[in-house]
Order: sequence, then C-alpha cells, then structure tokens
Amino acid sequence: MACSLAFFLNDDATSFYSDKPGRPETQVGRWHSMRNKGKESAQGIKVGLEENVDWESIWSRKFEGNVLPSPLRELKKEDVHTIITLTDNAAQGLNQSLSSFPNATKLGLFASSTPFVTGRPFTLIHNGSVKSSGAVGIALSAGPRPALRTTFPGLHAITKPMEVTQSEGNLVNKLDNANPISILISAIEKSALSGQADKDDEFYLGVLRDGELWQVHHIMSGGPTRGTMALETETAPGEGVSVQVRRL
Repeated sequence: MACSLAFFLNDDATSFYSDKPGRPETQVGRWHSMRNKGKESAQGIKVGLEENVDWESIWSRKFEGNVLPSPLRELKKEDVHTIITLTDNAAQGLNQSLSSFPNATKLGLFASSTPFVTGRPFTLIHNGSVKSSGAVGIALSAGPRPALRTTFPGLHAITKPMEVTQSEGNLVNKLDNANPISILISAIEKSALSGQADKDDEFYLGVLRDGELWQVHHIMSGGPTRGTMALETETAPGEGVSVQVRRL
C-alpha cells in the first residue's frame, strides 16, 4: 500500500466536492416488454397537447450543465492555473463544468473502487465528510503557473504516421482510407518476425502533434472483417488527425 500527501497554503488553493452525475454505466441482460410502448407514447402526446404549458417559465430556466461546485464559483477564472480531481467512475458531469476554466491545466484521476474495503463503491473524503460518489478536487490559483510536459516511456512505434479518415464515437473506421485492424495485424506480424513482439504486449493509438506523441488511446478490440478499431476512450481522434500505432 502506498500513500501520497500534498500540502497547500489556504490562500493558494481551493478544495471542492462535486456531486454532478456522469454517464450511467450501460445495463446489460435486461428485457423490456415493448407491448404497450406505442399506447403509452400516444397517450403521453395527447396529454401533453391538451395541457397548458408555461413556455416562458421553461425557457427561462437556467441550464445546469456547466454549473460549477460552489467553492469554484467564487474564483476568478483567469487566476486558476491548475485543477486536480479525484473522481468515481463517471466524471463526465464534472469535466463538462470544468471547461469553464479554459486556461487551467487539469489533471483527473479515477479513485479505486472500495466495496470490499469500506463497503462503499468509492471512498472520497472532503472536509471530514466521507462520500460514496462524485469527485473531490483542488484548484490552484496562486504562485507561478507550472511548466508541464507529458512523456510516454516504453511506447514504441510499429507503424508510420497515418491520418484518421473516418471515426465515430470511440471507434476508428478508417486509417489512410484503409482497414485499421488489418494495419494493426500487419504491424504486429512484422514485429514478431523481427523478434520484438511479446504475447503480453499492449497496443495504443497515439495522437501526434507536430510529429510528437501528444496523447495515447488503448486499443481495446477490433475485427479484421469490418476493420473497426475500438479505443478505450469516449471520443476517438477525429478525421484528419495524425496518429500512429504504438506497442508497450
């Protein structure tokens, strides 16, 4: 077991807790009867048309999508240079709200699940209060802005740089207008012939900026027939982005 501690001056840092929900996990193995779906929808439409709707009230409601945790609302956005968060497994809600700080460097970490340790799905502590979900974090708004550089030790290129020519969701459908999985399999076979491959190797799709590795996405799966490459991310690199397959 390891433990890390960091200390900050009260004037330099603002701690916060967020209970903004993220994307719920996909539920599988459930069956829903579709028998009355049409009837219920039709009845709902009929009732909705017959009701008097206060549209002025609806349009005047404040959009809550980017509402920040209360301690962060008091900060000047131009002063915040670093935000560090520790979240449960659904951080989308908080990440969306933190886009209100476009100039801040953000580091997000997923907390380990703790059902067998504390009886809670996650164990997050903020100001002496224990939380089972959400996120805790700290915003730094004083002192010099840190200089950051990301490195990816151990990743070796096994393909030439390519361009994403078709993608959707977390899927890459075309690389240089070719089958991504066929490209991956060919690269793995060449690595095996040169004695550089291992059965425990993991493969990543690296995003390049100015020829340098900037971001990596773990390749989860794919089939040679369709050729679609599934990445362990919510959004795959878009069309026109320069990428390269890397081996770890």
